[in-house]
Amino acid sequence: MEHISPDDNGARGTGRPTGGSFFWPVLLIGLGVILLMERNGAFPKASEAWPGLLRLWPVIFIFIGLDMLLGRNSKFGSPVSAVMALILVGMVALALHNPEVLPPAVEGTVARHETLAVERDDVERIELTISMDDMDTEITPVNRDEAGDVLLEVDAYGYDPELEYEVEDGVAHVSLAESGDWSWVFWTDPSTWLSDEVADETWSIRIAEGIPCSISLSFDDGSHDLQLDELSVDELTVRGDDGSVSVELPYRLRHGVFIMNDGMLEIGLPDVSRRSIGIRLRLQADRGTVVLPDSLEMVGTRPDGQIWETADYDDSEVQIQLEVTIEDGDLTIR
Repeated sequence: MEHISPDDNGARGTGRPTGGSFFWPVLLIGLGVILLMERNGAFPKASEAWPGLLRLWPVIFIFIGLDMLLGRNSKFGSPVSAVMALILVGMVALALHNPEVLPPAVEGTVARHETLAVERDDVERIELTISMDDMDTEITPVNRDEAGDVLLEVDAYGYDPELEYEVEDGVAHVSLAESGDWSWVFWTDPSTWLSDEVADETWSIRIAEGIPCSISLSFDDGSHDLQLDELSVDELTVRGDDGSVSVELPYRLRHGVFIMNDGMLEIGLPDVSRRSIGIRLRLQADRGTVVLPDSLEMVGTRPDGQIWETADYDDSEVQIQLEVTIEDGDLTIR
């Protein structure tokens, strides 16, 4: 039987060298030294460089492949792997010292600001449709004195929003939708992990005050904060599969529809002290917790739910009709 010594050139039957790779030891030592220096102020611009470096994380796969191809399977494997690790460490040190050598961020993976500007003289009403998957949204007013001719402002994160509008017969039809798979960007671009703006994942939508408006919001998940009490919203529709919704209703509202399968829904009624406001609520809640204010009294039942009203609803100066359907979740009306 043939005996092959461990000192022979190669493993049994392979004919390839078995020298170890210095890639990982040199890389870890080098990066450790760099991080120690960075923590002690050796790289004043390091905070500017880290997001750009993290965007280049796939480069490490290239070096690992080169190490497997050259460093472990060549006659000079150990020196080659050590050199590759030193090159990678040197690239990191150069970037930390001078962040300008890094390529700029790819458009679409950072926060984007979209502004919709339409002449107020041409618009008598806004009809806004918002479609979201799982991003958070917040809706607040644009101050009339600061807005100028701006009817709608949108701060969107991740991919560009789909923002479409047309003005027809004095009505601005606006469609705003989440575009693309933002979760893919978040998990494949570690630079976004260091950004407070992007990590927040909240779309901020600001609507001009004083113009009649209808809003339709649909979503799959996420947290949605609708501060509508200062807006002239007269029609509101909210449809969600899961997540949470907090909404402050304006006294100008005439009809509001809320349909949710699960999650949490919190509705703040208008301040009745401002004027005579009557509320009529049709409520269908299958499971979960329901908390209603003392001002609402049940006045009847129908196949599609219970009917609740405030006192003297029929004689109120302003009448608001609400329809709430929630299958499995918590409802609070205050």
